[in-house]
Amino acid sequence: MTEQGDPRRGPETLTDIVPEYRSRNPVVRWLFWKRIEWALDLAALDAGVPLDVMDLGCGEGALLGKLSKARSPHRLKGMDSHPAVTSLRIPGVEITRGDLTKPGSLPSAAFDRVFCLDVLEHIEFLAEPLGSIRGALRPGGLLVITAPTESLFHKTCRFVLKGTFSEAEGPAAGRHYHHASTLAEAVSSAGFLCLEARSLPLAGPLALIRVMSFRRDG
Repeated sequence: MTEQGDPRRGPETLTDIVPEYRSRNPVVRWLFWKRIEWALDLAALDAGVPLDVMDLGCGEGALLGKLSKARSPHRLKGMDSHPAVTSLRIPGVEITRGDLTKPGSLPSAAFDRVFCLDVLEHIEFLAEPLGSIRGALRPGGLLVITAPTESLFHKTCRFVLKGTFSEAEGPAAGRHYHHASTLAEAVSSAGFLCLEARSLPLAGPLALIRVMSFRRDG
């Protein structure tokens, strides 16, 4: 449900990737900040136990910035394929540029928690990325993702905001190869156990975004 930018050339700055954080619509702003709040909650980040945390597709660093401002004791890292990510500076956070779809993009058994918010639906072939994420998580580590439902209500809201039912057309568009339900199946099939799923703003037909946590199985 992005609102600005030109899909033919792609976002030029990190803030163009998810303009919803600064949307003029307070409901849209609430939805996108609330999904971060829930993602952090589902990640079970015990403040008393320092963990290695990676935010894949970190964009402008909204999630990592929230942890940094809270003086999180965790070791925080972010990765994004956008060229501008190399200029991102967040206190206490290590930022790198990388492509999740490329083999060897992530180190082995390096993280206790991995966030991947609104990223996987844009990747057509998920076997390699999900294999990399699973390999990067230590045994018992958690993966937290968010994804659009692509329900009739979701598409209707997109039409109201953007004037199109298609996710691949209009301002700041990006093709969705998957939606929340199919992603949940793909992640589970890749060696993860789904622990919890929450829907925003409400469950059922009014769900727009799903926030899900998975544990690395085995």
